[in-house]
Amino acid sequence: MLSFFIVLINPNGINGALYPLRIFSNYGYPIVENQNVFFLSERISNHLVTYFFIISPVIIITIFYLIFRRKILESLLLTGMFSFSVFQIRHFPFLVLTVIPFASWMIHSLYFYIHKLFKKINLTSYRNSIILLFLFIISFLSFFFFDNSYSNTFDSDKRFGFGFEENEKEATDFILKHNLKGNVFNNFDIGGYLVYRFYPKYQLFIDNRPEAYPSDFVQNIYIHMQEKIDLQNSIFKKYDIKTVVFSHTDQTPWAQQFISRISQDNNWKLVFLNSRIIIFTQNTKLPDLRDNRLFFKKSIDKENSYLNLLRFSGIFNSLHIDDLANYAFKKAEKLGIDSCSIKRNIVMQMKNSIYFSQVDNYKRSSFWCF
Repeated sequence: MLSFFIVLINPNGINGALYPLRIFSNYGYPIVENQNVFFLSERISNHLVTYFFIISPVIIITIFYLIFRRKILESLLLTGMFSFSVFQIRHFPFLVLTVIPFASWMIHSLYFYIHKLFKKINLTSYRNSIILLFLFIISFLSFFFFDNSYSNTFDSDKRFGFGFEENEKEATDFILKHNLKGNVFNNFDIGGYLVYRFYPKYQLFIDNRPEAYPSDFVQNIYIHMQEKIDLQNSIFKKYDIKTVVFSHTDQTPWAQQFISRISQDNNWKLVFLNSRIIIFTQNTKLPDLRDNRLFFKKSIDKENSYLNLLRFSGIFNSLHIDDLANYAFKKAEKLGIDSCSIKRNIVMQMKNSIYFSQVDNYKRSSFWCF
């Protein structure tokens, strides 16, 4: 009861206290972490979703065991976390933290039950062997994190070690250095970082807080203007937008449609491109990179990250520069021999080639990627 009254101590009173329960009522942008496991499993390859399905039987058994042992509160807590995780993968971390103690307690209880059931068997020696085996497995698997094999296989930018990366810093430095004109149209993914770098010099279009924007704005303005050029031109004129800063790794269909369209519009100059960001602008003396294919090729040649090369391949596809897209992918293929993304792409190519009969064998040899 005391906690309830403490929650009410906020500037918005009862509305502020209930806001977390109503946050999705006006949530116009479909972000990945808010999707359910079945939706994602059919559309993208996400190893965390795969792990969820693998450990689900253990979780369900633990829930029934808790009920059997009359641990009603604990079973409700685990059932709740499991249900939340099914409907939104953003709850995965909380599920793991809930499962570990309850599953450990179940295993511990079952151990003593078996020990009592088979008194004549000396389980102490088995227990020590199991502990040693468990420690060996943990140590062995940890090695794949320490040498970044896990990251290289499942295509993660995260590497073992210290530090952080500002992936958009090069692009924002470029804009500030050249003092590009007008307000900025940006996509959802990088809005927060752009606010941090540009405020108050530049006015931005959106940031990555979907709950802060009306659903009508997100659906009927932000998304539709990327699909419809008339609406785009109207909004750009209304808000004096002269510069576009876009994360081209955005895989939404409307983002890809927008990039493809504006890249063919001669009213806009492509003045910056790296493995993550593309910048178009107007009213500038900066050269148009579309007239300098050598710049694109040099960007590929000096890149040694297979993930960045895959991103280059994707953006060159959107820019309809197919030869450079293929050039970037071939280099990525040589560097990322363990990459699941590359293996899945190879399978797609094999299905449309004379090697289609070898697809099943190839997938079995790298089953963890499929």
